[in-house]
Parts: sequence; structure tokens; C-alpha cells
Amino acid sequence: MDDTRPGGTDGLTTLAQEEPREELDLRGYFQLLVEYRQWIAGATLAVTVVGFLYAFLAPRKYTATATVFIDRGMQKGPKDVSNVGSTDLTTEMFFNSQVDIIKSREVLQEAVNDLHLAQAPAFQGKNAVDALRNMTSVQRKRDSALFSISVTAGDQNDVAAWTNGIADAYDRVTLRQKLQYLQEADHLMADQAAKMEKEYTRLKQAYGEHLQDTGSYFPENQKLITDSRIQGLELKRNDVLMQKNEASARLAQLRALQNASTDPLSLAFVQANPAMQDLLGQYNQAEKDLAKMSTQFTPKHPAIVKKNEEIAAIRRRIRNQGLLILQAQESQFAAINQEYASLTAELTSLKQQAIEGTQQSSQSEALQAGVDSVRKYMDLLVEKMREVDVAASLMSNQTRIVERAETPTSASKPNRKMVVLLSFMLGLMGSVGSVLLVRAIDTRVRQPEEIEQKLHIPLLGTIPVHSGETKPIVVEAFQNLRTSLVYCSDHKAKNVIMVTSASAGEGKSTVAANLGITLAAAGDRVLLIDCDARKSTLHKFFQLDAKQGLSEYLASETEDPSPYIMPAGKEGLSLLPAGKTPANPPNLFSMGKYHRLIQSAKASYDWVILDTPPVLAVTDASIIADEVDLALLVGRFQFTHLPLMIQVLQQFERIGRPVAGAVLNYFEYGRHYYYRDYYYRHYHYYYGKKPPETWWDKATRKFRPHKNRDQAPRRATV
Repeated sequence: MDDTRPGGTDGLTTLAQEEPREELDLRGYFQLLVEYRQWIAGATLAVTVVGFLYAFLAPRKYTATATVFIDRGMQKGPKDVSNVGSTDLTTEMFFNSQVDIIKSREVLQEAVNDLHLAQAPAFQGKNAVDALRNMTSVQRKRDSALFSISVTAGDQNDVAAWTNGIADAYDRVTLRQKLQYLQEADHLMADQAAKMEKEYTRLKQAYGEHLQDTGSYFPENQKLITDSRIQGLELKRNDVLMQKNEASARLAQLRALQNASTDPLSLAFVQANPAMQDLLGQYNQAEKDLAKMSTQFTPKHPAIVKKNEEIAAIRRRIRNQGLLILQAQESQFAAINQEYASLTAELTSLKQQAIEGTQQSSQSEALQAGVDSVRKYMDLLVEKMREVDVAASLMSNQTRIVERAETPTSASKPNRKMVVLLSFMLGLMGSVGSVLLVRAIDTRVRQPEEIEQKLHIPLLGTIPVHSGETKPIVVEAFQNLRTSLVYCSDHKAKNVIMVTSASAGEGKSTVAANLGITLAAAGDRVLLIDCDARKSTLHKFFQLDAKQGLSEYLASETEDPSPYIMPAGKEGLSLLPAGKTPANPPNLFSMGKYHRLIQSAKASYDWVILDTPPVLAVTDASIIADEVDLALLVGRFQFTHLPLMIQVLQQFERIGRPVAGAVLNYFEYGRHYYYRDYYYRHYHYYYGKKPPETWWDKATRKFRPHKNRDQAPRRATV
């Protein structure tokens, strides 16, 4: 089994073939929130301030509510247990339609005219009816006949009067509709009664004159037969006539549906239609869904808008169904009218036959039968008038204002506490969410642990940002890197080290130079070779004037590189500069002379460190990798992107030179919560310095005892 740890059998490691299992890193999330605490606090405060300003500067609105009881009435007559479900459905449909009736243009126009709202300041320049409808909301209390009528507006002193005006207008409009229906029904029945009265008088007078003039006699059996037939046809025609009158009355009401302002659901026989009941069920369900959604979303939410469109579509279907019922009723009326004409013709023919067949009789008996038939029809007409009156009472509703609206004492909108709380929660969640979102899409190296977790290579060293305060820590970091390098190289058995990076600007030359200084300080002989022929920087780091270097040596005929190697100012440390930039740098590293140079340096020095160009920028690093024992990949904290480092590892794997480990450069302890604590406490303790105050120390300073607990204890002296 291969040993991929530092100091293993080959000192190298490869990318794992399997992706690691993602785990919830609560410590990392906490660190991220602490790092961006100022942004989170600022954004939360800004949104809260905006919400606070809105809550206290937005125009205040007041709501007044009146409660109305709507009694549909009791169904009279024998109870039909099998029709209980249909009755409940009709009742629900009736109550649901009252919500639209209360907010209908007719009711609101009545309220506007009664309250003179067109001249009110709140309605200036607006359509008073539409403006009042936008202010009004109607809600039925569940499983009851109580309705709450609410008006929300900015006029505190007038909103109650407007609410009561709508309730009163609804009461007057419904009463007026009831009276109008009764008047139409009575007018129709009165016309029919007057016609029957004239017909009865005429027949009775004709019968008397006939008896007086003729005094005719006809056999008893013939009279009974003829009378029975005529009487049967008369009764049948009377029934058809009653159906015709009823159909005519119903048709007169249905024709009102041709006016767009008439609600089809206001007609009881339209509600009872099976197809209309199915649409009613859909309408009730949509209204319930809208009521549920209204508690979760605003009126402009796409789901609310879509549901309102669905309800409007159902209303149109209900109206279309009402028009279909109108067409069917007109067809039925035409059929009844035709049947009535047919019966009349048949009755006339039968009477004529009876007169002609019975020379002794007929006319007197026919007249008597006509008189009796008209009398019976008049009795039936009176009964029907009573039934229509009862039906009108059942169809109309009886309203009663249970609780009138009162002037509100406090504003209903905006709810200041809720607005401030919601703005605070929105600001907090938005700021935290933005931090997490930015962190999710940010692929830069932000934590040292990401090197090993995502690249699957050892993190050999973490080099902090160099400053006057962090100088001892930087020295300590390079010493740790030297220790890790010793173990990776099997105690200098593999001493040709390649220092590279994914892209430029990550500090690989700085790491190579300081690593060479650290190795030389331990007493080793170190040779630094600047292999970046395009952009050499090592000689500038040591402030040397490099007039010739690696490119000149490889172009010369001598095999001795010593004339081109320069002392770097540190004991045991030497530098071979890059020299002038050649026309084709990759050809230099493909030469056999370059191979002999590396082998000679490997035997002459304890460490040979190669500073190479970025791997993804040029191909030089991939060619140089063939001559090295170990490769170090340098990444810069919060600069290098992890996908680029993964591409470097994949490229090295393809050429058979896996990376031994990574070095995280320019690490900022102050931006990393746990490492910052380590930096502030441990290093300052060991170097005898007082740790600087953190933001937590400053915030809790006055709550701590006066004893200076932050003073580092003195080290024992020998």
C-alpha cells in the first residue's frame, strides 16, 4: 500500500480518486460570520433603520368594521332528506355571492351618493366608486351568516361613517330588489287575472244568451262524453298556460342577465341548475384557496393574482352558463307556446265537432264547460300568485346590522412593531444570506483547512503576512516549513525542490528565497536556481547585479557552472540567476546540459531549490518537473482560486510528478478567528509581548476587574 504522508516511502502524494464527504462545518460558518460581522451588523442596522423610518413616516391608515347579519330565510314545504346536500350547496353559494353583491357597483354607488363622497377630499380626482371599492373588504365569518364589512383609509374621523354607509346601502339595495321582484310578479299575475276575468264574463254571457235563444237539448251520454273530452283538453291547456306564464315570468328575469351588472347567482332557479352548482363548487373552493393564500402573500403576489384570475374566469363561466340557461328557457317557452296553440286548435276543433254532431245541444254545454274551465284556471292563478309571493320571500334576504362601525382610536397600518421586527429579521437574514452566498461562489483559499480537504495534499506551511510585528512568526513559519520539508525528502535524500504556483502574484519567489535562507541558517549548503527566464526576481530579492546566469551558462560550452553562481549574502546560500530571456525558454530546460547541471548541483549541495514560472501560464514548469525530487505548490491566502490549484495537481499527475505539498502564503491571522486567537495569545506570550486588544476585549473592558489580566507572565531567566 502506498504511503502518501510526508516522510512516507516516496514523500509524494496524489489527488484522492474519491470526493470527500461534505460535512457541516459549524466552526467555519461561525468564523465566516465573525469575519463579516461588521457587514452583517451594518446591513441589518440599515434595513432596520429603513423599516423604522417607514413605520413612523409612512401615512397611517385606520380601519373601521361593521358586522351585518344576512338571513336567507327558511325553506317552507315538506322536507326532502335526500336533497339536504343540494340545499347546503345552494346556501353556501348564496352567502358567497353576497360578498360580491356588497362590493358591487350598485351598492357602492348608493353609498357614494348617500354620503356625498364625490365631494370628499379623499376622493378628489378619483372615481369615487372604484376608490371606495379598493378601501373596502368583506369577510364572512366561518360557518355563520355574519359578514364583516371593513373600510381602511387615512381619514380617521370618516372611515366609520363610510363603513356604516356601505352597510346601509346594501340593506336598501337588497330591499329595493325584493320589492321590484314582487311588483313584477304581481303585475304579471294581475294582467293574467284581468284577461281571465274578461274571458269568464264573455263566456258566461254567451252561455246565457244561448240558453235563452235555443233552449236546446242533447242526449245525456253524448253530453257526458263530449264534456269529458272538452274538460280534459281545457285542463291540459290550462296547465300548459300556467307553465307558459311561469316560463314567461322566469324568462323576464333571465333576460335581465343580458345586462352585465346582473349577477346570475341572484336567481334561485339559476342556482339550482346542476351545471351551475358544479361551477359554484369550483368558485367556493377558489374563494377558500384565495382566503388561505391571502394570509401568506400580498395582494400583488403572483399566486394571488393568478388565483384572482381563476376566480374571474369561473365568474365568466357562471355568467355564460346563465346565458345558456336563458337560451334554454327561451326554447322551452317557444315549445310551451306552440303546445298551447296546438291544444287551443284541438279544443276549438273538438267544440266545433260537438256542435255540428249534436244539433240539439252542444253550444250551451260547450259554453258551460268553458265557463267552468276559466273558473278553475282563475282559482289556480290565485294559488300560483300565493306561491310566487312565498318564493319571492324565500329568494330575498333579510339583513340586519348587528354592530355598527365606530371611529378607530389607533391606526391599523402600518403596524410599527411588526414592521420594525420584520425589517430587522429581513436585514439579518439578507446580510447573513449574502455572506453565505458570496462564500459559496467564492473559490479562493479562505481557510488553511481547505488545502487538505479539497486538494488532498499536505499543507506543509502557512506563511503569514510579513510586518514588523509578525517577523518572529514569519521566521517560525519558515522553520516549520523546513521541518516538514526534511521529513518529505527522507532527510535530504530527495533534495531537488521545485517551488511553483498556479498563476503569477502568489509569492512563490519569496517563498523560495526565504526557504533557502532558512535552510542555509540551519547549516546546510543551499543553491537557489532562478528558472523563471521570462520574469526573474530572485537576484532583486538579494539585491544582486545579475549580468549573466542560467541562460548564459546553458548557451556556453563550459560544463562548470561556478562562474555563474553568486553568493546570496548568507552563509551557505548561493544563487544561480536566470540571466537574459532567451528566444525560446522551454528549449533551455530540454537540453542535456540542464540535466547535468541539476545532477551536479544535487551532489554538491544539500538542497537545490528551483524557482519556476507559474504552471498554468507557460509550459516551463511542466518540463522542469522532470528533474526535481519534490514539488511545492504555493497558494496565496484569499487570492489563489482552488480550481486553478486543482488544475495544477492534475497536470502534474499527467506527467508523473505529483505535488509533495502546498504552502499557503500571505496568510492573515487577523482575518481568521481561530488562528488570530492563536496568534494573539501564544506567539505574543512566547515572544514576551503584550497582545493587542481585540474588539471583544474593548467591548468588555469596563466589565472586567481593574487587574491587568492581559499582561503576559514573565519568563523565567537562567
